[in-house]
Amino acid sequence: MFLLVIIDRLFLLFNFNFQYVGSDDLIFWQGAADYSKGIFHEPYFYGQNYNFMLESLVAVPFIKPGIPFQYVLPVCSSFIILFPFFLFACLFFKNGNIIESFIFLSLPLLLPVEYGLMTSITRGFTSGLFFSGLFVFCLIAPERKRSYWICASALALGYLFNPNSLVFAVPIVTYLFLKNYKRPSFYFINLLLIACALLIEYFAKRFYLLNPDYNVCAMWILQFSWQDLLSNLEELEKFFGYLTPVFWHSGYIVLPVLIILSIACWKEDWRKGVSLSTGVIFIIVLLGINKVGDDAGTVFLSSARMFLGIPLFLALAFSWSKNRIPVSNKSWTAILLILSSTAFIFKAALGDAIVKRITVKTNYAAIAIKNISELDCDCLRLQDVARQNNVDLIILVPSAELNVPAMEFYNYGCSLLEKEFPSTLLSIYEKRTWIYQKEKKAVHQNILIYGSEIASWEIKNIANTSLLPNQHRLILIKDNKLSTQDLLRSFRILLKRNIPPGNRVTKKTIWLKASNNKYVCADDNPNNIILANRDEAHEWETFILSSFENGDCTIQSYKNLYWSAELGSKNEITAGRNEFGPWEKFILIRLNNNHLALKAANGKYLGLNVQSTFIIADRDSIGENEKFELTSTSQAP
Repeated sequence: MFLLVIIDRLFLLFNFNFQYVGSDDLIFWQGAADYSKGIFHEPYFYGQNYNFMLESLVAVPFIKPGIPFQYVLPVCSSFIILFPFFLFACLFFKNGNIIESFIFLSLPLLLPVEYGLMTSITRGFTSGLFFSGLFVFCLIAPERKRSYWICASALALGYLFNPNSLVFAVPIVTYLFLKNYKRPSFYFINLLLIACALLIEYFAKRFYLLNPDYNVCAMWILQFSWQDLLSNLEELEKFFGYLTPVFWHSGYIVLPVLIILSIACWKEDWRKGVSLSTGVIFIIVLLGINKVGDDAGTVFLSSARMFLGIPLFLALAFSWSKNRIPVSNKSWTAILLILSSTAFIFKAALGDAIVKRITVKTNYAAIAIKNISELDCDCLRLQDVARQNNVDLIILVPSAELNVPAMEFYNYGCSLLEKEFPSTLLSIYEKRTWIYQKEKKAVHQNILIYGSEIASWEIKNIANTSLLPNQHRLILIKDNKLSTQDLLRSFRILLKRNIPPGNRVTKKTIWLKASNNKYVCADDNPNNIILANRDEAHEWETFILSSFENGDCTIQSYKNLYWSAELGSKNEITAGRNEFGPWEKFILIRLNNNHLALKAANGKYLGLNVQSTFIIADRDSIGENEKFELTSTSQAP
């Protein structure tokens, strides 16, 4: 069975991971390259104040000899997620718990292809669960002092690297607490190591407080909402659908199964029953946290990533309650072998088709994937153009056609794939702060701008500037004397990142009317979608427009929630964020005194969908449905 798990994962790696890369995965590539040279630019994932890059650290011994990133990083991600399953299986088997061993070993085989995709992409989703494997030592000898140290280490490190590990940690820590609550050393050791983890987290986050320029995409302010909880309980397939065995493959069954197994455990060992019940309650509470709804409508950025500990939780629950299920050990072994083998054959037969279906669409606004061979060809083409023209710097400028994630492939990936590729800079949300700080003031003689929607007559008016023939959106600047920042200003392109504290802002309370002559509204609909369907303006139709001096703006609803363009499957604009980041900022285009247009971070204009009345961000130009009538409430009739 161990070999089947390895082969199953190899199928996935060859069918997907060695062929495709995600736009965020490239930051882990960059991290591995930097770590292998002993360079540590910042504590977390570049450009944000959370998510340590464990995969990049694990990859270092393999990157140094020159093994390509596209092979090393997915293998490291797969190793990290399979490690706890293998460790539990091996130690249970060693201690004579054969059925428990088979349960943990069979789970990776039983889970769907989508689970494999989520846990093999290099995004930091699984880093906390790697340390959860250590809990097996605590379960084998729960009352030994050594177990206290291991338990506290697994809990602290799992939380530190990714809090989604708590889904599995909570029931185990509860069980160990119930076994050792009378022993002071249990509290001392746990509090000591947890305090150490919190101290590390404090200093890591303090780096971004002291260096706010590094925090391009800030962590959400976590909040609990009963409304979110009730709404998410109706959408359990979105959260758990990819985390259940293929033979039931329904997210709605997860909680009932865990509750039934918890009750079964109560009759044999009340501590295990209480522990499983506590874990179930914890999962339900998590459904009320705003962050768990962060979903782009794709497996590559799915809400299920918040609950990746559930398969381990299920394995634990089944292993604890197996004696209450009237099945002999031989039958358990036969059932697990048959189910695992069947699931393996099923995934081997259909896995390639599932991957092809999932990769039909490659750009989801918040995240994108790209074929590595295509990316390599694109990079070689750009490198050839740069070499022919002695280019020192390539500036990537996202547009309606090529949004931020699409440009990130060239910005972060080309220099890692091609050794002689020139320096690059992304004009919007450059995550490599050290590059941004260096290049914005630097003066390069020959510069290539890729992607900008600049009219040909504007190019002719700027000295030593030309649109390269037979090249799509490639602008060449020769004999440049300006800094990068000043040069881009001459093209009316701004280097934009998160707005630093203290940047001047003008706030105004407004009403907006769409082209259907209806007021734009942020009512209490379950998905927080912005609509334009109201005849009169009242509280729900009132917004706060914050205009920044660099041309950006944010819009808040009457609940002080920000409009967001971190888009779903239909590109809807929502109002559900407590703070603003890249996806909550829009470019404000004033058409006249009473009308405006808005451009989202994906490079698309906001417009009215006449049929649904949703405000969506998928328009390439400004037409009648992309114009909004602006009325300040102080001017309103």
